[in-house]
Amino acid sequence: MILALIKPQFELQRADVGKGGIVRNHDLHRKAQDKIVGFVTDLGHVVTGIVPSAIKGVDGNQEFFACIRKRLA
Repeated sequence: MILALIKPQFELQRADVGKGGIVRNHDLHRKAQDKIVGFVTDLGHVVTGIVPSAIKGVDGNQEFFACIRKRLA
């Protein structure tokens, strides 16, 4: 099992990220999460859940934890 930290400011296109690297739009948070889910799925693994981090990034970015496991046969 893997616990991964999703940092939307690094998963999105530069045009999607606000001044100072801040991502405030919830739709963009979802876009970053979907990108990671797609990547994990392409590797043959499963994302069992995503939750917001209780502690925001240094500049106030909302980050997320993803729980990832191997796909069972």
